[in-house]
Amino acid sequence: MQMVLFADAITKNSPVLNRQRNAIVVKLRRQRKIYQDLQAQLKEQGDGAPQSLRDRLRDVENQVGEIMGEWQQMKEQEQKLLEVTVAQCLKAAVLGKELGELINQYDDLDLNQINVLIPRILNTAAVSGQDLTALQTKTNSILIEIKEDPLWREATTSLLDRVNTATENRTQGKPASASKN
Repeated sequence: MQMVLFADAITKNSPVLNRQRNAIVVKLRRQRKIYQDLQAQLKEQGDGAPQSLRDRLRDVENQVGEIMGEWQQMKEQEQKLLEVTVAQCLKAAVLGKELGELINQYDDLDLNQINVLIPRILNTAAVSGQDLTALQTKTNSILIEIKEDPLWREATTSLLDRVNTATENRTQGKPASASKN
């Protein structure tokens, strides 16, 4: 159950690659400064500006394009990180749920039934390679199943309340301990 809640929280608060973002922003700021300086020189010199100055300006524009390509790659990495993390959380949640059910039935199972159930459980947990929308749908369906299960209903409600409170505090900049009674 915790993994489903974790997957839901990650989906709502997507991972951000801050180090890479900051490095790209620094590069862009550096190029902006160079570009502004070159433009000021072009303006000062007017029509008499050497071609090399215009060439350097185009080089800076090309470098900014390359940096924007880096930004796009970083955004794709963030999306992939989100999808892989949510998929792995869901895989763990599905395995935990299915194995929990199997454990509850253990006394009534024979070896043949166990041999049939284990591959089914492992196939059920195959959620990787799906897009984020499919993973969110799977997260929501598992959460609903858990909430409707009489055994898990009370624990789920309690944990969801705690997760929601922590998320609210995080978005408001409050420390997690501020929500304790």
